[in-house]
Amino acid sequence: MRLYIDSIGRDVDIDIEYKRTSRYLLSVTPDMNVRITCPLGAKTFEINRVLDNAKPWIAQRIKKLEKSIILGNESLSSGSYIYLFGDRKTIDTRQGKPKVLLEDDSMIVYVEDESKVKNTFDKWWKNLAEKTFSDIINKQSRFFNDMCLDTPSISVKKMYTRWGSCNKRLNKVNLNSYLLSLPYECIEYVIMHELAHLVHQNHKQEFYSLLVKYMPDWKQRKKVIDDNFLLCKKS
Repeated sequence: MRLYIDSIGRDVDIDIEYKRTSRYLLSVTPDMNVRITCPLGAKTFEINRVLDNAKPWIAQRIKKLEKSIILGNESLSSGSYIYLFGDRKTIDTRQGKPKVLLEDDSMIVYVEDESKVKNTFDKWWKNLAEKTFSDIINKQSRFFNDMCLDTPSISVKKMYTRWGSCNKRLNKVNLNSYLLSLPYECIEYVIMHELAHLVHQNHKQEFYSLLVKYMPDWKQRKKVIDDNFLLCKKS
């Protein structure tokens, strides 16, 4: 099935899936196709109506994909690339003792067995993420003192729908390992955002006032993320 969208001037492919659900779910894949999950027994005219109503959202998402750096869809083969602290690094896999080295614009992944590239890279990436995020959090001692908070524990994992979250009760911050692809100042913003949620769990004025106090330029940092980076899991 294909759907023509006026605002982008072309057709897009539609992948329809039926599940035991009471609502329709829409997503746009990294290759800019549309996936729609429908209730069992949904009629064709109902699906078409949902898609027609969703055209503005689909067009907006596709335009975002066209101009964004897509994270969560990476390849680790030689010649592919990945972003680290906002800089594009070309992957170079080589034979040798397992390790990852940075050399100018290259990220060299040494492995004894080609099948171990992903494991070697993932381990190195997570270790670097944990160290980087911990260093940033540890620099916020004034914030913790002012708020009478203990330094929170952190959990690092791959996420495809959010950069981070927090658990006030456990005094824990969950951070997306893909944050490591963002410029350093953007990583600082996401972490400060989650730390502020340890005090205010909503997005009311008190939350933003706290954010401004400890990071006056947070809006500019957030804009860099919103304008340039997009999480999108490989289909």
